[in-house]
Amino acid sequence: MSYASNLIPDEPTGWQRWTPMTLVLLLPAAAAVACAWPTLDAGFQMGDDQRFVTENVLVQYPSWDHAGEIVTTPHGDLYQPIPLLSFQATNAFASPATGAAPSAFAHHLVNLILHAINAALAALVAMRLSRRAFVGVLVGIMFATHPLALETVAWVSGRMMLLTTAFSLGLLVLATQRHDQPGIGWRAGAMMVWLLACASKVIPTVPLVAALFERAAQTHPRRRNWGLYGLLFAIGIAATVLMARLTSAAAFSFNEDKSVGQLAGTMLLAFGRYVENYVWPLNLSPWTPPLDAIDWMAPRMFLTAVGLVALLVLAWSLRRRLPVATAGLWMFVLVLAPFLAAGLTRRLFVADRYMYLPMLGLHLFVVVILGKLVTQVTGRDAVTTRRVLTALPILLLCGFWLKTAYALAPTWQSPVHFARRIVETHPNSVMAVNELARAYLHEQRPQDALTVIENARRRWPDEPRLAAQAGRAHALVGQLIEAKTELANAVTSMPQQAAVRYEYALVLDRLGDAAGAIDELQTILESHPSFLPAYRALALIYRAQGNRTAEANMLQQALKQNRFHRDNLFDLATIYLSQGDVSAAEPLLRRILSLHPHDEPALLNLGVVLSRTNREVDAIKCYDRILARSPHTVSALLNRAALLRQINQPSSAESDLRAARQIEPANVDVLLALHQVLFDQRDWHAMIELWEAPTTGKVLPAACITDWMRTLEAIAQQSTLANPASTNNGICQLLLRMHLALYQSDSPAIRDLVQNYIESSNANDMNLSGPLRDIIARCLNTLPNEIRNGVPGLLTLAVVLDASGSTEQALALLVSVREMPEAADWQPLIQRLDRHIQSSLPTERTGVAPDA
Repeated sequence: MSYASNLIPDEPTGWQRWTPMTLVLLLPAAAAVACAWPTLDAGFQMGDDQRFVTENVLVQYPSWDHAGEIVTTPHGDLYQPIPLLSFQATNAFASPATGAAPSAFAHHLVNLILHAINAALAALVAMRLSRRAFVGVLVGIMFATHPLALETVAWVSGRMMLLTTAFSLGLLVLATQRHDQPGIGWRAGAMMVWLLACASKVIPTVPLVAALFERAAQTHPRRRNWGLYGLLFAIGIAATVLMARLTSAAAFSFNEDKSVGQLAGTMLLAFGRYVENYVWPLNLSPWTPPLDAIDWMAPRMFLTAVGLVALLVLAWSLRRRLPVATAGLWMFVLVLAPFLAAGLTRRLFVADRYMYLPMLGLHLFVVVILGKLVTQVTGRDAVTTRRVLTALPILLLCGFWLKTAYALAPTWQSPVHFARRIVETHPNSVMAVNELARAYLHEQRPQDALTVIENARRRWPDEPRLAAQAGRAHALVGQLIEAKTELANAVTSMPQQAAVRYEYALVLDRLGDAAGAIDELQTILESHPSFLPAYRALALIYRAQGNRTAEANMLQQALKQNRFHRDNLFDLATIYLSQGDVSAAEPLLRRILSLHPHDEPALLNLGVVLSRTNREVDAIKCYDRILARSPHTVSALLNRAALLRQINQPSSAESDLRAARQIEPANVDVLLALHQVLFDQRDWHAMIELWEAPTTGKVLPAACITDWMRTLEAIAQQSTLANPASTNNGICQLLLRMHLALYQSDSPAIRDLVQNYIESSNANDMNLSGPLRDIIARCLNTLPNEIRNGVPGLLTLAVVLDASGSTEQALALLVSVREMPEAADWQPLIQRLDRHIQSSLPTERTGVAPDA
């Protein structure tokens, strides 16, 4: 049966010419921009914004591979690839640096544009359904400005609803298109937009609304399309079942223990709240706590049931006289119904974003009913008066909505503003107060969180959620005993809350109770095997205990949950490197670099892997990448220099090392490496210049002393530097070994070495040249004063003086040593050294008088 004759009468031809299609689309779009403009200053919120945007690796690191993975795999409890692809694309354009922090402004701008498009599409659907441009413009403006739309636009993750609404409206546009025999292109288009809608967010009843709208809009209803709509509905149902299974598998389902009566009561009250929020949107809240109990005898329950029955009766009674209004009411009921059912599995009562598409039906109903009433009062001939009287109250209402939306916009500036609005609208809900405390902790403001908790406990002294937040706050400020007490109480009251038990385990570990922390973390994994933070925490505990095998096992388990976790990848690669398993470390490091191309630690370690597998050129490229961005990275300069030396490019290696030494003059590794490069080039002058540089004030390690020993041996063989050339290399080695013993504060070794000098040297060996003596003296000067000026150090200096021919100075030094209080234990050795030195003097000279 045709309903075209029962619609509002056709507008005059002049009106149609004065309001072309572009004006019908642009006015609602402009209103949408005006309404959503304040949301451009909003930030990211806790919850879904974190899960889908700021902490989603596939979104943060745009690539074709990640785009393919988004399309082919579910993400947690959902499969919504189109919104995730849009998040990824937004990051790619707004944050071109890989891994850069996402731009909140860019994401909000995209949401604003989508809202404008949806407002224009809503106007087009209303115009086609009613065959009135006037009706389309008013409906579009109402859709654009109602405060219920604000949450969908202001919450970045609301893009899922924005996109599914855009594609669903595309289906409704096709359904209301006026033609008698739609072709294959029409059917393909309907199938395509519906599949895109399901891939954004599933609203399975939209095809039923499309069939209803087509029946109301067409002069001759096309029954052959009902099969197509049935197929689309079946696809929607299948997608809904899939989403339900994903939700259950991800442990996102709640309220499973409630009876059918309780669930039905919850749905009824939620329906009433949605209608109330549409009529009076001043008390909108970004989050609504779930109901504690369902009382079927409560007045609110009765009024809601009466209202629902009245709405259904009204829709039935107007089905012939005002089919467009009836279609609007049925759209509201049909599109909202899946969200009412979905709300039963979530920790919320109502959500404003769920009304984004359903409220279009109410807008359509309001405009058509108001137009019909005005027509009844003014008559059909008073066209201008009818338009003014219809448009004026609607535009005034939209102005009120716009003002309300602007007042609500600051709610979305930050998680704290978000939570404050929740508390403002639900002051008697402990869960609302808990959200505010959680928001303060999210922004690293533990003292503010503790203040909120303290005030809340005057009303709810035993609330475990508040205890959990208090424990987290105390832990943040370092009050671990208080944190342990609070979290222990919370765990006792909420044993299934994995996040609370996890925080408790962290506090136990910080207090030194590693065994208790391990028990708590293992308890979490028994019931929540996909809880990634627990694996990470266990790995860190096992590392502190030195159990690298257990640490590696935990990291492997963690990577099964999230193979892109940078720290887990790096730590596991480090373990493999320490075990010499470079083949296992390499793919982990390369995976990090696929996400973080400029990750310096990963590049450094990959360079080590490549160098160990004889790929020196590729390893050098790793260090080149680091130094191209951070030219003062000493570790990269040092590693590149080692490889350049290895491939016989000592001059390039020397250049890197001298650059590193300018950055960190006290870096012993750089000094030692530079020694080695200079030694390779036989650049003895540069070696001496290097040692003559200002001292670093640090005791140099044995490796550096060994290098000096090698160099001194080489210098001793060069007549240009050491004259005569027959300098005894054994003396050089002996003196440097004595220096090493001094460095290690090994007095017995000093005694043995001095004794060895006395027994192995003779007068013919006393020819240590001046340059070598000076070099060794500088070695001694690197020692701390208390060692250098003690008995062992002075004895060593006496040996140096004797070996270099300064015998009288050596004897004078021994006199000073004997007068030192701590020399008593060294007297026998001092006497032997004195006799040895005097044996090289003429007989008329004497040294230290022997003891009686």
